[in-house]
Amino acid sequence: MMFLRIVLYVFLLHLIPAAYPLRAQVAVYTPDPLVKMDAEGGWRTSRPPGLRLVAPRNGTATAPAVVTGVSTPPAAQVTALNPISGGAPFPASNLRIRYGWEGLNEKPDSGGGPHAIWLTAEVPPETRPGVYRGMLNLSGAGGIPIQLEVGEWLAPRPNDYRTWQSYLHSAETVAKQYRATPWSDAHFEKIESSLRLMGQLGTHVMYVPVTAQDQPGIEHGMIRWTGSGPAARPEFSALERFFQLWGRHLGPPRIIIVQMHFASMWTHRERHGSVTVTETSARGGPGGRQVEWPPFYAPGQGAVWRQAFQGLQERVTAMGWSDTSIMIGMNADSRDFPDDILAFYREAAPGLRWAMFTHGRGDPRIPDEAETPYVISGVDFGYVEYPYSPNRGRALPSDPLERTPQSPEGFPFLTTLREGHVDGVGRITTMEPSYWMFKAMASVFNTNGYRGFGHIGLDYWPVSDGGEPLLRRNNLTRDNTRWMSQPGPDGAVSSPAIEFARMGNAANEAMHVLHTALSQGGLNRALREEAEAAFNDVYTILSTHWLGNRQGLHDSLSKVPDTPWRDAFRQLFDVTGRVAAAADLVADVGGLPPPGPQYRAADARDWTSREGQTLTGVFVEYAPGQVTLLLPDHRQVAVPLELLSPEDEAWVREKTGMRIWRNQQGAEVEARLLEATPDGVRLERADGRTFTLDTAILSEADQAYLRSRPQ
Repeated sequence: MMFLRIVLYVFLLHLIPAAYPLRAQVAVYTPDPLVKMDAEGGWRTSRPPGLRLVAPRNGTATAPAVVTGVSTPPAAQVTALNPISGGAPFPASNLRIRYGWEGLNEKPDSGGGPHAIWLTAEVPPETRPGVYRGMLNLSGAGGIPIQLEVGEWLAPRPNDYRTWQSYLHSAETVAKQYRATPWSDAHFEKIESSLRLMGQLGTHVMYVPVTAQDQPGIEHGMIRWTGSGPAARPEFSALERFFQLWGRHLGPPRIIIVQMHFASMWTHRERHGSVTVTETSARGGPGGRQVEWPPFYAPGQGAVWRQAFQGLQERVTAMGWSDTSIMIGMNADSRDFPDDILAFYREAAPGLRWAMFTHGRGDPRIPDEAETPYVISGVDFGYVEYPYSPNRGRALPSDPLERTPQSPEGFPFLTTLREGHVDGVGRITTMEPSYWMFKAMASVFNTNGYRGFGHIGLDYWPVSDGGEPLLRRNNLTRDNTRWMSQPGPDGAVSSPAIEFARMGNAANEAMHVLHTALSQGGLNRALREEAEAAFNDVYTILSTHWLGNRQGLHDSLSKVPDTPWRDAFRQLFDVTGRVAAAADLVADVGGLPPPGPQYRAADARDWTSREGQTLTGVFVEYAPGQVTLLLPDHRQVAVPLELLSPEDEAWVREKTGMRIWRNQQGAEVEARLLEATPDGVRLERADGRTFTLDTAILSEADQAYLRSRPQ
């Protein structure tokens, strides 16, 4: 009997854990940021939790934390970081918290664990160099120590980097991802999310798609047309609005490439007997229909297309982009140009140089004795982009270091990287995140001496239009990637790839400053030795692990987290600050804020609704009918203007210059006054569109307002 009781007791003990499962133990991990990780693993580490961030002034740094054993995602809060050597604290408003594994979102998801939490420090340019410490507090999981190390170097704004970088934006993919009519308000709202991320990375090249369907992944031209035949006229409203958004988030592009065609349009003429363009009404607006036009080489087409190039140049000039070059873009491995194609471009775009994306196959090597190294097969090239580091002997007679993008006669040969693993949908996975941290360094300071990278997709997401499952521009699957960002609910959101690229691009620019200063000479012995040591420490980490074939390269890069790369970065940023000051290479940030809107209490004001509710925030921007505010917790919110108090509405209109204009029949339009003459006014809407109205049709109140303005 006793034996049976014991057996029953043991049996019940085994049942209890099944009926009442024990709560999993909460654990917090803070892996090296360069460890490749996902929800399945890669983040477990035995070291005590702690986040170490290293950045220059006007730069960024990002590090992850992973929490397990919690049923719901932990809410995260961060305190201001206190300096260890005196001075002002580093404000919590410049510490951004996001959640997720691929896309970094402002709010945690509702799924089970483990949960990835990302902390990004966005360092204002006026931050005092030094070490700052604080805590990241996680609900139900305790606190994580933070150490932010700010170097002495003042980094330029990303789009002012001297090292070259070029990311590709796909307006077409964005439209399909969000089912938005091309060039509609909804489409441009999503486009702006992508351009905002490109501005954080820095992008020197703008692509303007013109022809449709002849290029993979492009169906709607940004320059559209009204009419047909000799009466056809280019329509620029979509381009103008895109220019406004680009200028807001990136500033002037260094090159605008008019993407017209690829090589098979002339090498396979039997398949390309026409050109497809987008036709719209004279007033523009969303959408447009695709129509077939005669091919470029047909009689009279040069004069028709010349209008598009002239109009593009006029709009570049109107933006004040005086240093921007316009080039004709193509995709080809061969430069066997038919005479009638060359004749077309000489008439349509006289004086414009060409840009191309190529693997380098079939390029004749330019002889050393050539009078100009830019002309291949009768075409003057100003920009060549490879998907990987080519043998420079294919195209150049000598070391391209002497022909940098900064030279007035520069011939920037750009590259992404050597070969790497690309998965079936065109995304490099085996190199993340070390790939993104060090990609620019590899292409800039490799044995071929190339200075920069290009042709990396930002938002060519895997969308389907019922045909080919992916949209792409030319060849985006060789040694680069189709997308870095992730599609969020309201547009593109950042990702580990973008955040690590921001860090690596800044370090690459610092390397460029040291390289320039050492090449120029003039540094005293002690500073020169410091610069050489800082440069070599980073370069040694890179060169040691940037070796091997595809698998060997992946295996080598996976060992970078075992190196003291953050120590090397801190030394790099400190020494670069001293060298830049001595060599007169200090960046001019023009008093502009660092990437992304920053919350500063001095800029905040109290906003009141018409019902009397109040909200504290910093004014960010005004779009038609709504105000965007930045809150103290770094969230951005859009508030309809009609919900704000009359006093706040008046403040916004005074701040932005927007007012309601009425004609004598009472019709209204909200716009900013650009220019007033006795005969008319030129106005600009909040979406960037401009138009002119005759003074005589305006209401008496508006005419009185114009008369009251100082002459």
